Amino acid sequence: MSLFRQEALQQQQQRYYGAIVLRSPQVFVWLSVAVLCIAVLLMSLLIWGQYTRRASLSGFVIPEGGVLRVYSPLAGRVAALHVHEGQEVQAGHALLTVLDERYREQGPESRTAVATQIESRQRNLRAVLGEQKQLYQRTSTGLQTRIQALEREQVQLQQEQRALQQRLELASVMEQRFRELRAQDFVSVVQLQEKTEAASELRYRVQLNERNQTSIARELQTLQTELEVLPMRERTQLSELERNLQGAQQELIETQSKREMVVRAPTAGRVTGMSAKLGAGVDPERPLMTFVPLDADKATLEVHLFAPSKDAGFIRPGQSVRIRYQAYPYQKFGHYDGVVQEVSGSPMLPAELPYPVAAKSEGLSLLAGLPVMPNTDPMFRIRIRPQNPYVMAYGQKQALQTGMQVEADVMLDTRSLLEWIFEPLLSVRGKYF
Repeated sequence: MSLFRQEALQQQQQRYYGAIVLRSPQVFVWLSVAVLCIAVLLMSLLIWGQYTRRASLSGFVIPEGGVLRVYSPLAGRVAALHVHEGQEVQAGHALLTVLDERYREQGPESRTAVATQIESRQRNLRAVLGEQKQLYQRTSTGLQTRIQALEREQVQLQQEQRALQQRLELASVMEQRFRELRAQDFVSVVQLQEKTEAASELRYRVQLNERNQTSIARELQTLQTELEVLPMRERTQLSELERNLQGAQQELIETQSKREMVVRAPTAGRVTGMSAKLGAGVDPERPLMTFVPLDADKATLEVHLFAPSKDAGFIRPGQSVRIRYQAYPYQKFGHYDGVVQEVSGSPMLPAELPYPVAAKSEGLSLLAGLPVMPNTDPMFRIRIRPQNPYVMAYGQKQALQTGMQVEADVMLDTRSLLEWIFEPLLSVRGKYF
């Protein structure tokens, strides 16, 4: 029996209204579609998108044959300039005259005193040279005499050894006979002991003679080796003394001269990057000017970049390069293409770089007229071949000039964006697993 009446149940099963349906605004549909499209685009970009890592390097425009840097062999001051910027000169042409300030400030008396001291040192060196020759001659004679004496003594010991061996053989035979006679009671014990002691004494003398021969042979070998080495030692020390004597002679010549040195052109070329000024100080470690050979004007220009070790590892010949010439701002004149030709196999120290490396001071070069690189760490040289030896400026081709400072971006490696995002995780995995 049901708790409710049948009519009540039927009444509850009948609905007078339909189901309630909530309708979303049309804008939500478009937003969902837009978000989905953006997500798909982002995923596609992460999967198929690529990023090229590049290294920004600095360098200079240099002829293919290179340039020459002119140094002064001595410190002093520029007494005279015989050339000017951009002048073309022939090989051997006087470039400038350097005066040693130390000798200009000294009077004639001081120079005479210096010359006297040098001459005294020369006399002492000549005396030492003669004494050394006599000493080596005496040493050689003494060694030869000692070797001859040892050889005679060695022959005597060998003869004595043969005689002792013969006596030892006879003594051994007599000892054996006396032992046999003693066994038959034909001789006394005392007589047998005498023969045994005589044989033992001869054995001891034979061994002593052998030791003496060994000692003499060893000493003889040592003396012969010393005699063989003596000429080489003599040549070495005499050569050192002769070099000192020649150095003193050269110093004397320089002291007696005016102490002026004329720096001449090593080959025919054009003077550029001239940092020497009349009356200015001269440092032997800093170039006075840059010398461009005349045939370099006809040579193909190339760009030399200098890369630290953290960037040089991924640079390979054939990689593309985007070059910016500082003389022509890239914001207005654009970038220029180039190709990596060569990467040096070993780093170059700052002193070995083709242009001076100095710290920037308020954006200016410490060496007038010469470009500056801010990095003084060892660098790898990268040779770049520009696609064009000119720059388009205002519709005209402007030829590149030797010594122009450039900045360039070398395209290193290309990866997908997904690899760049997960690179920290990959590096951790490679480090600990």
